[in-house]
Amino acid sequence: MKRTPLKRGKPLQRRTPLKRGGPLKRTGGLERTGRLKRGTRLKVTRRRETAAEKRARLHFYFEVCAVDLCFFADVTPALEPRRPRHECDGELDPHHLISKSWIQRTFNDLPEDELLEIKYAPIIGCPLCRAGHDALPANLKHGDRVFYEELDPDLIDFVQRVDRRYAKRGRPSMEARLELECPRREAVA
Repeated sequence: MKRTPLKRGKPLQRRTPLKRGGPLKRTGGLERTGRLKRGTRLKVTRRRETAAEKRARLHFYFEVCAVDLCFFADVTPALEPRRPRHECDGELDPHHLISKSWIQRTFNDLPEDELLEIKYAPIIGCPLCRAGHDALPANLKHGDRVFYEELDPDLIDFVQRVDRRYAKRGRPSMEARLELECPRREAVA
């Protein structure tokens, strides 16, 4: 029996090689790109937005941004400015008070129409100027947050209704998430 030396870059073949479409194809939304030399390079593919999701997203945008005033530039019920030093710039962005990704992960077992009702409910959004919206994820300054005391009572009622309706063992509370993303003033100070 003649032995051939192994060549660099050529895998050792035993039994039958893996076929295309076999166990390697199931990558969970990941695609292989380029040649595999030293490591595997993977590219995450985004899932396509459905027509219903696009309608819900646009409806959310237009409902939340129908008010032509940034939440931080608005005044409180006592007619005092919410953020006295805030200077708005240009366009308004709709901001989710509870992040879309958290809602998607938490309620991903629901039918699409019910998930979109929660994810793009205009009540969980507030209009922010681009500078205010960009500053929120970082929470660099004390004033760059939307506080729990500033929230609309209808929003808190909506979140409690969602928690009651979709209560399930192991599912986190939407109200607890709202308190995490919009903390009370005294907790932050």
